[in-house]
Amino acid sequence: MSFLRVEFPDSEQTMELPLEDDDTLLLTTLKSNFPNANGLSYYCKSARSTRGLRLSKGKFLPPQEGWLKPNIRTYKILCTKAKTNTYPDLMQTGGSSIHKSLGPGKDIYFGVTGTFLSRESYIHGLDARQLSCIRQRLGVAKLTALDNNTCLVDMGPFKLMSFLRSEFGAEIVTHAVEEQNCSCWTLKADKI
Repeated sequence: MSFLRVEFPDSEQTMELPLEDDDTLLLTTLKSNFPNANGLSYYCKSARSTRGLRLSKGKFLPPQEGWLKPNIRTYKILCTKAKTNTYPDLMQTGGSSIHKSLGPGKDIYFGVTGTFLSRESYIHGLDARQLSCIRQRLGVAKLTALDNNTCLVDMGPFKLMSFLRSEFGAEIVTHAVEEQNCSCWTLKADKI
């Protein structure tokens, strides 16, 4: 079995995660250890820049040059972070409490990630009832649950966010380009 060394967000501590038989890393493997994780990046010496890993159908694909031995390369975990005066930092809460509604009229915060040219994107941090509500309006074929608070959506991130704005009144709170082509948005809504 092969392993991939990842670096904790905001820390230099590392952990090794198992790769699958097809030499990929499952998003669910990463998220089971880091609930707020939505991507991985690494420093490419030849390009002298940071590169993001491609995520396709719930699996991180190896870089073009392949996975390098853990003592040569460490991959950094990218996380959705949403900070407001009302909600605690995602890293301190394990990612779950920030996404729960605090009652009628209270905002629900959640994340969307995807690449600009992709036909798929991910929603992070909604509970089963909220995902069910989105699934009913999207149609079952467009939403695939990957774990208890992450799902793959069969539409690009911009189309997905347009849908979330029109159907649920979602507003963008933060946006960050975490990887070469990947963006991470934190959204809030009170109607899901």
